[in-house]
Amino acid sequence: MARLHLSDSVRAAVLSAGVCVVAAGCGSSDERSAKQLTADQFVTRAASVPPDGGRLTGAPVESGGAVRVDGVSRFPKTPDPSADPIVNPQSINPTVDQGVRSPYAADGNAAAGPIAPTTTRVDLAGKPATNKATADAGGPRAVDVGFVVMEVNGKPIYSDKILSALERPLAAEAKKNNVDNFRNLAKELLEQQVQLYKRDELEVASADLSLSEADKQLAQALTAQWRQQQITAAGGSLEMARIKARDEGWEFEDLVQQQFRLKLVQIFYQKRIFPKIFVPPADQRAYYEQNKAKEFTQVARLKFRVIKIDPKTGFSSDGDAVALAQKVRERAKSEDFAKLADEINKDGRGGAIGQSDSGGWVDANSYRYEKVEKTAAQLKPGEVSDVILEENRLLFVVKLEAIQEGTVQAFEEPSVQERITQRLRGIQLQALREAHIRKLERDAVTRRNEGKVNDLLDIVMKKYPDWAKAG
Repeated sequence: MARLHLSDSVRAAVLSAGVCVVAAGCGSSDERSAKQLTADQFVTRAASVPPDGGRLTGAPVESGGAVRVDGVSRFPKTPDPSADPIVNPQSINPTVDQGVRSPYAADGNAAAGPIAPTTTRVDLAGKPATNKATADAGGPRAVDVGFVVMEVNGKPIYSDKILSALERPLAAEAKKNNVDNFRNLAKELLEQQVQLYKRDELEVASADLSLSEADKQLAQALTAQWRQQQITAAGGSLEMARIKARDEGWEFEDLVQQQFRLKLVQIFYQKRIFPKIFVPPADQRAYYEQNKAKEFTQVARLKFRVIKIDPKTGFSSDGDAVALAQKVRERAKSEDFAKLADEINKDGRGGAIGQSDSGGWVDANSYRYEKVEKTAAQLKPGEVSDVILEENRLLFVVKLEAIQEGTVQAFEEPSVQERITQRLRGIQLQALREAHIRKLERDAVTRRNEGKVNDLLDIVMKKYPDWAKAG
């Protein structure tokens, strides 16, 4: 099996930015073990994807037997793990699971970006399946359209699928942008979504052609596991799982089919692409040195509260301000410091300095008032400082709540090397994936309906006034 190595020049250039990418092995050589796809193969061979090219139809999951795809039974709509020969299906490699995501945002393995709709979906017939509670409340609705924007090897990408995925992010952006800026942004997002679904169709078809029946059974079993997990999370009730999916704008059966498509693609990359990845020890060390300060160093941190008194506000003299500060300091020794800070400063934060998203911690040498921070660092947790005179005659009383000494994780720690290896594997996987997709795109027969793409933008712009005024 060919191994992937980084050239010295590429390694030096990329690691200087803290990222390692694959330069060698990402061309045609990475596809030698895969079957070449042709238009005829897409047309003549049955696939493990819906006959509409992945545009979800919501066919009943609970119906008996298997789904008929081009006359061939492929994917049982109610996967039964106990009936599958793979009793304990293997898991997806963590690197592949994190690096190969679904274009759908509701399947538990979604790529970052477009958000699934929470109000309305449109089926193939163009009939909206409305969330009644949201509609009654006057909430936004997906546009009721269903024309073909692009065909990829004969598989259509429909407009409603794109609009449904983008409805919420577009509605959010409409509130923040004028009409011209919104048009440019909407055009960009629509194009990205079209390309995202194009890639998805290519990857699913490639996986279906390349994988063995045993691999497809594995995808089926993993999908069955996922399905059962969703039912368990909904209290063990299939009906509650369906209701939860509908509340989020989906049909549960659609989500199961999405998950099957995802698992097919993930298994393809795990079997065909991941074995080509290799991370030399020298690359691990180079990555560590380049990212030591950012990723492997925890600077000293403080958690403290302050009471600030400004002699320029409400005091006849600096002496009066100092006298109040001394009284506050004496009270702070025995009273609740946070309540006292709210009483004096009226900031509603109890004198806390660190932000809530950081757990209240303040990195060393980052607080605006240097004397205050240095004084806090010299206290023991629970201690209250003397009155501190800062710049502009400001007076402070500080209470230290906690302190953490700075630490540096050594390269020799197994957890550090494992983290680095996973990171570099992920980067290589993405490079190989992009090379694989580029080859699929070169071999694909794609028909883009430019006029319909423009129609799609026009539909979005008609929604702009309502979105801009909402909430």
